[in-house]
Amino acid sequence: MIQRPFPLAVAAAALMLAAAPPSRAEPPSFDCTHATGNVEQAICASADLSARDRALAASFAQALTQLPEDGQQALRNGQRQWLRLLHRSCDGSHRPDDGDRATWQQECLTRTYEMRQNQLDHTVERQGGLVFRRVDRFAVFPLPRTPLPYENPATLAVSYPQLVTPDTPSRQAWNRAIAARFDRITGDAAEDVAIDYRLGWVSPRLISLEVSDYRFGHGAAHGNETISQSHWLLEAGRPLRAGDLFLPGRDWRRAIATHCLQELSRRPRTWAESAAKLAPIAGDPARWSFGADGLTIHFDPYEVASHADGPQQVLVPWDLLRPYLVADPPVPVR
Repeated sequence: MIQRPFPLAVAAAALMLAAAPPSRAEPPSFDCTHATGNVEQAICASADLSARDRALAASFAQALTQLPEDGQQALRNGQRQWLRLLHRSCDGSHRPDDGDRATWQQECLTRTYEMRQNQLDHTVERQGGLVFRRVDRFAVFPLPRTPLPYENPATLAVSYPQLVTPDTPSRQAWNRAIAARFDRITGDAAEDVAIDYRLGWVSPRLISLEVSDYRFGHGAAHGNETISQSHWLLEAGRPLRAGDLFLPGRDWRRAIATHCLQELSRRPRTWAESAAKLAPIAGDPARWSFGADGLTIHFDPYEVASHADGPQQVLVPWDLLRPYLVADPPVPVR
């Protein structure tokens, strides 16, 4: 998720808050005289968290003005779910009162506010002549009966896009297909789940998404993230298939896999063995993203490199692929 810097006015306000005496610090967006629970009291006691709460409330109000009625309702639903997650996951009463509880809670609240602020800042995005709104869904699960030491409640955060104006049957079909895919995602008390997206290549013919799927099983050494690509042909009203891009009877998979093998072999700590083993990944549209320079193949951790080395990407130039492409592909071939 791309983090955007605070506007100058917000940054200046935060500096002024930090410099002011505590008794004159501005309150959050709610009335602190009626604050209840650990979370509200912690926000009221912190000038930084109070400033974040005011900024978030202002961003939420601004986001509502950019949306039609159905989008406003979805945004309100997501905000109510996020507030429940904030209060339950950052409460801190489940943690030992060993002197670190207040620090942990401050970090939890700061992290959760930053996540939501970034989401609200990108409520509406315009790309390729189309306008998208984001849908955010949250849940928090009770701790197990015998939690691990310092275990926190498991959380679910799922975000996906919808076209603001689905004014054709194919655009309506895309909205339904995306919503159905992401609404099926559920969580449980054993792991944290965070699903997010980034708009890829968008045109009147094609909508591409990059979807990140992060899972952290409680008790595991680290979380794992996978990246997948989703491509939808607007005119056809269906997902992109390999045959929409490549000519039949041409060994384009081998060409892509051979190029990937050559590129990966130049990198330290990669273990790609043969083009044949890379071909299934190279031929999967869920591993493709498109750009002006070519087709990028995405490899998940452990496929060709360790978790520490992260996911790997290989750009395959359009010039290499041109002999294999159909006459009028729905992607930005130059």
